[in-house]
Amino acid sequence: YCMASAKGGSGKTVLTATFGAFLLKLGKKGLLIDTDAGTNGLTLLFFKEVMLQSEIAYSKKRKPFGLFDTDGMKRLPEIVTLNNGVDLIPASYEFINTGDVPYESFKMSLSITLHHLKEKYDFIFIDAQSGSDEVACYSMNREVSNEVIIVSEYDPMSAAGVERLKGLLREDLTYVRTWVLLNKMLPDFVQSFSDFLEVDKYLNPIPWDAEVVKAYARRKLAIDFDNGNEHTLAIMQTLKTLLGETIAVELEKWTSEQSASIKQPIENQYIDTENELEALYQE
Repeated sequence: YCMASAKGGSGKTVLTATFGAFLLKLGKKGLLIDTDAGTNGLTLLFFKEVMLQSEIAYSKKRKPFGLFDTDGMKRLPEIVTLNNGVDLIPASYEFINTGDVPYESFKMSLSITLHHLKEKYDFIFIDAQSGSDEVACYSMNREVSNEVIIVSEYDPMSAAGVERLKGLLREDLTYVRTWVLLNKMLPDFVQSFSDFLEVDKYLNPIPWDAEVVKAYARRKLAIDFDNGNEHTLAIMQTLKTLLGETIAVELEKWTSEQSASIKQPIENQYIDTENELEALYQE
């Protein structure tokens, strides 16, 4: 799955990381690949884990290579297992100017990487560079990704950018393999548009509130696996629509378990209240 965007700032990188974390909770093995030559967003989001993996590699007399550090013919990129258990291939361990890496080298590296690793994972999410340059286009190419999710904010300029992107890449961004995911929407605005969006190739909109913004400001994902929140429910619904039957059984099991765990403290509180009330009656 290629996570793309018509312009920067849509939030696709954080959503890519969030999807990987959620699928891991369902017992699915996922890989995230940073192909954003412009910002190296995923690599920077998990900077500490990437640097730790680099130190481990050098301690073992091994030089780590990111996706843009190798041409893919000599060796595969070094994989980082993040603290949440998801695997990541960084754009670079050396923090070179990845925008200067020749296109053919990047193309070969990504192609060889996917060829060797695609059978080892249930899902692979590619965080593409925003826009429509050749690096971004290759990540969206039908030979590379099965489906493309164009992440967009809900404003006229972003909407025009999505249509422009689809127009430029007509052969690759066809209706059957392309989704549009509206991100950073106000919670009250999401509900009023949900029914409308279902009639088109749109995924469930992702709401942002103050808690989501605070989480991202702290370099943390906004999903709450323990108590749940509106953002977590939206992510769940989005993945349910996108992945369908491939996660249906696991998703139903997880939601049942979460429902029970969330209800239990409330039930305990209810029992304690009843006991207190009974004691008062006795007095």
